[in-house]
Amino acid sequence: MGLDDPLPGDFDNSRSSSFRRPTENMDNLWSGAGIHLDNLRTSAAFVRELQQATLGDPTEGLSCEGLESLCNPLRGEPSASVNEDTWLAIDLYLGTLSEAMYETVCIAILCHLPGTDLLSYYRAKCLVADLSGVELIVHNMCVNSCVVFTRPFLELGSCPVCYEPQYDQFQIQMSDGKDRAPCQEFHTIPIGPQIQVLYRTPETAMHAHYLCEECSCVLSEIQSKGCLAEYLDVLHSTNLIDMFEDGCIEEDDIVLMFLIDSAQLYAKKVSACWIYIWVLFNLPPSLCYKKSFVFISGFIPGLNNPKNIDSFLLLRLHHLVSLQKEGLQIWDSTLECKLWSKVFLALLTADGPGMMHITGLVGYHSKHSCHLYCGLAGHHEEHGKHYFPALLKPISYSVEGSAHDDIDIKDLPMPSCKKYHQNLHYLLASPSESQYRARHLATGISKPSVFSGLVPSATLGLPHSASSDIMHLAMLNISDLMISLWRRTMDCTKPDDRST
Repeated sequence: MGLDDPLPGDFDNSRSSSFRRPTENMDNLWSGAGIHLDNLRTSAAFVRELQQATLGDPTEGLSCEGLESLCNPLRGEPSASVNEDTWLAIDLYLGTLSEAMYETVCIAILCHLPGTDLLSYYRAKCLVADLSGVELIVHNMCVNSCVVFTRPFLELGSCPVCYEPQYDQFQIQMSDGKDRAPCQEFHTIPIGPQIQVLYRTPETAMHAHYLCEECSCVLSEIQSKGCLAEYLDVLHSTNLIDMFEDGCIEEDDIVLMFLIDSAQLYAKKVSACWIYIWVLFNLPPSLCYKKSFVFISGFIPGLNNPKNIDSFLLLRLHHLVSLQKEGLQIWDSTLECKLWSKVFLALLTADGPGMMHITGLVGYHSKHSCHLYCGLAGHHEEHGKHYFPALLKPISYSVEGSAHDDIDIKDLPMPSCKKYHQNLHYLLASPSESQYRARHLATGISKPSVFSGLVPSATLGLPHSASSDIMHLAMLNISDLMISLWRRTMDCTKPDDRST
């Protein structure tokens, strides 16, 4: 099959705007049967792990107390029974960067106020967990940040990528392996308890009723006028409105956005720390992006970039899928009653390179690089490997495999879950590496996304849940492009010349 031949799920020009998930059973896709390549088989294994998630599974990492409070949410504000000195210790714990800093500040306070009864760092940490029900869960990871040692890597003694040991070998020799210390640790915070804490305080619980009120207003306006007069929020999107109308999202449900990004820790050192978070769309736009209301979920410490990011995401997505299956119990302090909420994942967000990792779609220099999966095919130079999403065919251009005519942006096909799954089936059935590369190029997919393991009725599903990176486009990419063009400093290849 040539690259220009139609694929089983090739892109077409249909512009139907109806949003419906595919109805066919996708379970056979993740069984591993018919998958010949190891990397694809591993990706499918992560999806299969999520589909089997339950709250009582040890993979969750929750303590017995944490599981109990998740199933029977605590009531009352967390600070109700705390005295002033203890609250001071809690403020220090939440506001300091390290245990050493905490102890230093405590010593300074005791020098000036000798009678102050301050908790140790460990006791303050335990008290915060007890009062809030929010636990920090620790997992073993590769010392080079390649993978987390969770299923299917749970029983491995060394990293499957770099072969570094999971545990400190010197300590194993000293202690006969009785108290093995991991070479590196990965810290996560489950989302369920964080949401429960938000609803325990009347003020924040009242803010979280925004979704219910806004849904009612949106549906009422559409029913009376046929459409919305203004689009001011993510909740006004066509896909989410369909979910409201179908009853997939109800008034007591939780709607989340996932975001992941890397950060360079030091200006003059090689370092890469990755953080992923949840944004709660139950809160109004004026609050949901504020630091106090953003829920941190995982910290990948670096210094290297993760090699298998699915293993780092699996742990907290496992918790999310458990809540999607079994529901999240919430004590609403404003209504003074217990709610049973479904947890719906609306959007996946990241920059271009990050989105490639979480969606399993290709990078931005590939033939079908759009992360909205609209099917736009790029052009590449005659001897170049990078594709560029140019709508107009270059003059005197006849490069084989990318010499399609001009594209009218108004005629781009709509993203389709059905097309995505058809193309994913086609990719997973690749019998060899060479066929994989050809199908990877033709479909715009590099691997299954771990997010495919979510409960289908509790997510928009790929490609609809993927977002575009408009921030970098407007603030960095276009400005850099235009300034370099005006100043004749833009990179170009022969026969083009900077002077012209």
